[in-house]
Amino acid sequence: MLDTLDNRMVETRKLLLIDYKTIENRRDLIESHLRLIDMYVRDTMTPEFGMQLGKYEGVLKIYKNFLKNYSECLEETEELTEQAEDLRKAVESKEISKDSFKVYYAKETDDQIENMTRVRNLIKPVHSVEPDYQRISRMVNEYLTSLAAKDEDLARILKSLSDTTSK
Repeated sequence: MLDTLDNRMVETRKLLLIDYKTIENRRDLIESHLRLIDMYVRDTMTPEFGMQLGKYEGVLKIYKNFLKNYSECLEETEELTEQAEDLRKAVESKEISKDSFKVYYAKETDDQIENMTRVRNLIKPVHSVEPDYQRISRMVNEYLTSLAAKDEDLARILKSLSDTTSK
């Protein structure tokens, strides 16, 4: 039974193996792209491009939610891992009765399942928007680059943006 608790925590930690800094950089890039679109696009854009920008804003929302909640999920996972280890030590040293163990085990199981569900609900959308992020960010960058050919300020900003995101 204790191995089940441990295995669940290992699985949850694996889910959390996502590069926070990469998502943070992507959020910053999307925000920069959208700000530049607002500042420099003076012509009417096609409905298709507008629809893609709407999807891009949706990706941004998912990334912001991830960044807002990731640390809390990680901390909760670490706390639950520690609690499972403490329960194992108490059982191995016979400090806990069978009845108490059942109560603690049930509580730990419920907490772990709730945490794992929360982690999955946080991580799954990040993975699901990956193709949209790749496609739309490339499209928006190409669009802004074409505008930058006629605008030195925009060209300078894009160069600076490119330098920051490549680090």
